Amino acid sequence: KGRRSEIINAWKNYKWQGMAVGFAGSFSYLIVLWAYSLAPAPYVMALREISIVFAAALGVKYLGEKIYPRKIFGICLILAGIFLIKMA
Repeated sequence: KGRRSEIINAWKNYKWQGMAVGFAGSFSYLIVLWAYSLAPAPYVMALREISIVFAAALGVKYLGEKIYPRKIFGICLILAGIFLIKMA
């Protein structure tokens, strides 16, 4: 009973934010599908992966997330993969 009231309360308080996030997610997926029709798939895939790097940077800057060596290593792997795709 408590969980259901939390969900109802969240819907009442954050309905528009939730719908905006859902719309943005759907819209971004449509953009990716459109990009696949315009460019070779490896380039589109690389562009999608760079969003992880941007999200990590924004998390550090605006949310105060800590950067651990594991995160830096992962970002370096992503950037190296993008570089290799571009060079192929």
